[in-house]
Amino acid sequence: MRILLAAMLLSTITRAGSAQSLIDSLSTAGRGTLVVRTTPDSGWVYVDSLFVGRAPVRVEMLRPGMHTVRVVHPDFANWLTETIRDSVPTAAGGEVLRTYTLGQWYSIVSVPSDAQVFSGDSIIGTTPLVLSPLSIPTDSTLTLRKKGYAPVSTSLALASRGVLLIPLSPSGEPSGENDWRLSSSVAARTSTLPLWISGGSAVLFGGFSAYYKLEADRHQSSYISTGNPYHLVERDRLDGLSALYFVAAQVGLGVFIWYLLSD
Repeated sequence: MRILLAAMLLSTITRAGSAQSLIDSLSTAGRGTLVVRTTPDSGWVYVDSLFVGRAPVRVEMLRPGMHTVRVVHPDFANWLTETIRDSVPTAAGGEVLRTYTLGQWYSIVSVPSDAQVFSGDSIIGTTPLVLSPLSIPTDSTLTLRKKGYAPVSTSLALASRGVLLIPLSPSGEPSGENDWRLSSSVAARTSTLPLWISGGSAVLFGGFSAYYKLEADRHQSSYISTGNPYHLVERDRLDGLSALYFVAAQVGLGVFIWYLLSD
């Protein structure tokens, strides 16, 4: 009798499992799957404006049709990183794989500015200079030249979060007309121009830093009240911009103080 009851129970469980499998197959048969990978790893992935995870990520149960995919660099708070937007079609029961390479731009800043930047024998611009990730190999040697200053050789591989800050050292070469150094033949009223520029940049960048910090705090409040992860991402991005402008303001202030002391 016990054997008969056990057999009946096993049969019931098997039928229930088969029925559930049938329900699952019917529910997923009309849906598609999207797999997203990024280089570098851990890119932030959004599908149809919804955050679905950090790459590599697998998104299932997508309705057939066209979907909007947005992929954000892991260092999303850095204004030099790229964001990729793509339209991806999915089919019922199919799987689509997308691999995205998230590039980073480079900002070359020299103190003083207006230095010529050379790659080999070719001039590629003057500082401040922004380069796309495809315009020059990361391991290329760059040379900065400015009249009145010693040349400096460097590489984009030394950039910190895409920013390459190069201080130039005065040399024995005669200064040019646009040189930032004060010459004994320059009128006293002209010597105040660098003070205005450095002091004004410190104030301006400080204002930007404060503005982005206030915006970040506003998104933090919105995230607490709504729980929407979009506000969390925006908070972190704006905090990064605030920190970047704060550093720029400190550089401007440092140059301003240096001029005061050198006078």
